[in-house]
Amino acid sequence: MCERFALHSDMASIRARFSVGTKARPEWTPRWNLERGDEAPIIRRGEHGRREIAVLKWGLELNHPLLNINEGPATGIAAHSLKRGALLTSLFETKRCILPLDAFYVGPPLASKARPWAFALDDAQTMGAAAIWLPDPERNGVGRFAIILTSPNESIALLNECMPAILFPEHEREWLSTKTRSSAAYNLIKPYPADLMRAWPVARLKGEGPGLLARVA
Repeated sequence: MCERFALHSDMASIRARFSVGTKARPEWTPRWNLERGDEAPIIRRGEHGRREIAVLKWGLELNHPLLNINEGPATGIAAHSLKRGALLTSLFETKRCILPLDAFYVGPPLASKARPWAFALDDAQTMGAAAIWLPDPERNGVGRFAIILTSPNESIALLNECMPAILFPEHEREWLSTKTRSSAAYNLIKPYPADLMRAWPVARLKGEGPGLLARVA
């Protein structure tokens, strides 16, 4: 699954890509190696229905039988779990958001020494991954988020059994809308076509910086 990702776009580029107004200006430093517990910007509907950006922590701390939290807060939630259990169903109905990604890393789950691969859109645009968020009372409402996972496309299936649910840009408005029924939103969750993505091997992920996305032989 996706345990690390890169978001090296600056805040101005993120705002432009996801059509977010300029009233609030949360700070963001481009990153190439985000992992569980790190903070990242998400796009959600604000109180008055307008899109807003909030910087939340990656990983939901929910004690739920469908979430594997043995290794820490849940970074990803399988799409089929959203239809099972009142809590996850309620979050899916009311707390949908979008996580911007410039690339995400995938590696074989049982081969700790295997080289990871980076995946990005073929046109180099920032992706919008389907996600859900939850307020965190201990952090004064700053909150947490988790990526929604779906079955892999043909390329990612060679490495792992799931992938982030990447939304088509034309579906992002429907995904965020409070008028969209959960059944319609669920239908937007699907593997992103492999022929619209590019993939390349990278070195083992350590530290930070653009060098992490460099192709290795």
